[in-house]
Amino acid sequence: KFLKVDFEKNQNWYKDYCDKYNLIILSELLHCKNRIWREYLIKSCYEMLKNGGNLLICEKKPTVYFQWRMDIFTNGGECISRKEILDLIINNNKLYKLKFKEVSTLNKGSHYLIKLKKGSN
Repeated sequence: KFLKVDFEKNQNWYKDYCDKYNLIILSELLHCKNRIWREYLIKSCYEMLKNGGNLLICEKKPTVYFQWRMDIFTNGGECISRKEILDLIINNNKLYKLKFKEVSTLNKGSHYLIKLKKGSN
């Protein structure tokens, strides 16, 4: 099932979907949003995942050109590295005490993919 929502207008949209999904994919979305929205998106994904469910995050690797595009075409978007995502979710875990564990990472060409499992810290 695919969900298409305007989460900036309705920030409680995900409340009806808590603990419903085994897999959620965030593909090239986090870099388009500022830190506050990134944290919100990760938290809402965590809430929607069943225990043991997976969150896949696919992002473009940071480059100067890519950051220039974020500065021009987004409202606060910025390149975000694999390390920054893991620091946000697992290493520092300041967010919401989310219980995610990194299962695997794939670095391929200009992108990286992180697979996280809920309920495994």
